[in-house]
Amino acid sequence: MSQNIIAMIYDFDLTLSPEYMQKPLFEGNKFKITEQEFWKLKEELVKKHEEKGKNAEKDTAYLHLLIELSKQGKPLEGLTEKVLQEAGKKIKYYPGIPEFFNNIKDEIEKNPKYIMYGIKIEHYIVSAGLKEILRGSILANYVEQIDGCEFFYNEQGIPTGVARAVTNTQKTETIFKINKGVFKNKDIDVNTFIPDNLRRIPFQNMIYFGDGPSDVPCMSLIKSKGGFTFAVYNPNSEKENPAEKAYSLVRAGRANFCVQA
Repeated sequence: MSQNIIAMIYDFDLTLSPEYMQKPLFEGNKFKITEQEFWKLKEELVKKHEEKGKNAEKDTAYLHLLIELSKQGKPLEGLTEKVLQEAGKKIKYYPGIPEFFNNIKDEIEKNPKYIMYGIKIEHYIVSAGLKEILRGSILANYVEQIDGCEFFYNEQGIPTGVARAVTNTQKTETIFKINKGVFKNKDIDVNTFIPDNLRRIPFQNMIYFGDGPSDVPCMSLIKSKGGFTFAVYNPNSEKENPAEKAYSLVRAGRANFCVQA
């Protein structure tokens, strides 16, 4: 089997965008809650749960809160599948995005040096954010697959439950799906045994981009199997020493390179 596809895989929040993808939901006057208030409520929700001696997944607890606050009479009443998609159209990106996606494909796929070997580039987004928001974004036109959290919706398009939660460690399952070709062949299950030489995209053909500790599981998996990983940082971040924090992933052996977004 020809293994001539290079998969470029991206986290989303703070990797492709300097902001969290949910930010556009709280802009304007549609809802009666600010972005800061929402994330504070999320932290309080997790804290109260943990104080009872129970466990909570911090990175996906926001899904439950979005559903609760979208109920009648609550601050996010009117939140629907369509509203989430519309929010995706308002996402801001780092300079060079989305042009980068086509530019890098052309750089490789139109280069005679690579054409003779049939080298192709595929882009993937793997996020703990909402897939529905990303489906509405301009990036949906540039990538092979978006994997993220999903809701169940009623007939009015109102979210009623969590259909899929993608945690930091569960993102590695998506990496295996890319590796085995699950997104291209629905007859293949992620747990199906496939010899390495028959897998659609070997790990050594993968390049992963992420911004921080939440990307460590994916970075560790890909790097340990011969792929390449980039720690991305925002030079204009209000956080202290963003470059140093990103480079710490290189020192820890998680990332091969540290680059400015």
